[in-house]
Formats: sequence, C-alpha cells, structure tokens
Amino acid sequence: MALRADRDHVSVRVAVDRFLASKRCENPNTRRAYAGALDRVADHLGPDRRIADVAGEELTVALERLWGTTKPATWNRNRAAAASWLAWCARNAYTAPMLPVAAERRPEHGDETKVLIRPAIERLLIRRDIPLREKTLWRMLYETAARTSEILALNIEDLDLDGRRARVRSKGGAIEWVYWGSVRRALSSCLGQGRHGTIRLGLRVASDCVSRLASDGCI
Repeated sequence: MALRADRDHVSVRVAVDRFLASKRCENPNTRRAYAGALDRVADHLGPDRRIADVAGEELTVALERLWGTTKPATWNRNRAAAASWLAWCARNAYTAPMLPVAAERRPEHGDETKVLIRPAIERLLIRRDIPLREKTLWRMLYETAARTSEILALNIEDLDLDGRRARVRSKGGAIEWVYWGSVRRALSSCLGQGRHGTIRLGLRVASDCVSRLASDGCI
C-alpha cells in the first residue's frame, strides 16, 4: 500500500522518465522513438501534474492535437508509444489513465514499395567497382534508417565512432542520435586523418543504388 501511495504522487514527467529508463526501452532506437513522442505528450498534459490526476480523455485530446492531422502511420506510431507507456505504468503500480477507445489505431494503406533483402544489399556492398565512399553512405543509410539529407549533412564532430552513433538534426529541427552496426571501419577509412568539417560521403544514393541492384537481377 505504501508503494502504491508513493507512486500516486509521481508527476507525468517522472513517470515518462522512469519508463524511458526501464528495460522496455533498453534499445537505444526504441528509447529515442518513444522519447520523441512521450516528451511532447508530457509537455501537453503538464509535466509537473500528478499522473494520477490525468484523465483518459485528456490524453486523447493531446494525441489529437499533436498528431490528429498526420498520416495514419504517424498517428499509430505515436499512439503506440503512449499505449506502451500507460501499460508499463499499470504493471508497475502507477495510477495512470487508460487509453480511451476514441484514440484507437487508424487503418493504413498498404505500402507496395519492394523491400530489398539483406543478401542483395550485402552483394552490392562487396562489389569492387563501387567507391568505398558510396558504399559507406549506403551502409549508413541501411543500418541507421536515417534520412539521406541527415547523413549527408553530418560533420565529423557529429560522430561518436566508439559509441557507433551520430548526432543528426531531424526534419523538425530536433537533435537526435542515429546508430549503426558494422560501418565503423569503412567510415574511419573515409575520414582518414580529418578531424573537422563535413564528411562528404557523396550524393549518388538512391537512383544509382537501385540501378546497380536492377542490373544484377537483385530487384
């Protein structure tokens, strides 16, 4: 009972921070995605309010005002972040609102874009006739899932090679981190001895990549 009473006085901001620090968000990409949504929700609800005082209808209003006019996929992604947070609160004895039916998922139109399988990508990246700089760029785009403009705008100072991550400016202007897996050695080779300035990985990205895959029968 004492534990429950203590958690009844937790603020919205503290509840969000504890969720983001939980095992549910131990993956950096998951934590970053959830933080982007929940920080905005918390600001809208009032970060210093007790989470126990927040009504489900208020949460619906917050979601509608933040993402009500966006594409269904964007709405569903941010709604899912809020739902995961509330489910975690319930499992951990926090008095928190339930997500109302009015904030249900929205139907998404099917994406007919053909997804490239990993072996096809790997075959492309070991070809000797493709410059290392371009292959590094393609691998960064593949592993980070970042926008092309975000990667092309990177400066050397934005890189954390040991942490396998880079600081990017998102489409909305916020500073975020993107993470990669196996591109470190190639990236280091591209940088050489440089310590400042733009990475300049190259501009021929999507169309050239697709044409090479097509010529090899990968797509």
